[in-house]
Amino acid sequence: MKIHKWLAAGTMSAALLVSLAACSSDEKEDKKSSAPKTEQKASEGDASVPSDGKMQKPPIKEASNIPKEESLALLKVVDEHFQAFNNEDLDAYMNTISKNPKSFNYDEEKKYLKNTFDHMDIKMNPKNTIIMKYDEKKQEANVFSEIATTVTDPQSKQTVNSLTRQINTFHKEDGEWKMIATYAMEEGSGQTGK
Repeated sequence: MKIHKWLAAGTMSAALLVSLAACSSDEKEDKKSSAPKTEQKASEGDASVPSDGKMQKPPIKEASNIPKEESLALLKVVDEHFQAFNNEDLDAYMNTISKNPKSFNYDEEKKYLKNTFDHMDIKMNPKNTIIMKYDEKKQEANVFSEIATTVTDPQSKQTVNSLTRQINTFHKEDGEWKMIATYAMEEGSGQTGK
């Protein structure tokens, strides 16, 4: 898995912008995103690999040690994070993020998201959100999400759909869960037309 400096939303929108630019050009070249794929071809003769040659993704297991109230509070922040993004509410979105993140710069992220909201229509629909790790001592949790994303170019009205899997790390700061890191992998994307 490749660690991205930017939040997954920034990473996805950048990859999708490249896809949109390639799709809207007059050239018919086959252009591919540089985002890593999560499915890899396995070597021949591997008995654990299905006949299609693709490795199976390991199942994501839910953390069993997180107290119910912490789980509910954390999932509420995850929901607020995606709702704020979809509503293009920059202040609400940034309120879900730590001012001291580990995998990105807070101020750069704010500028990047403002630019994204000003120039693109992006909607993220999280699916299969699971708290997969909880560390009570560190007050940290890793949250896995599979996200269906639709990016629409406001001028051409072309849309690109993408599916990503990401893990967001949250830390409890002053009694509130805040995102401190994001790790994302692109599953696949495709243009759906005008």
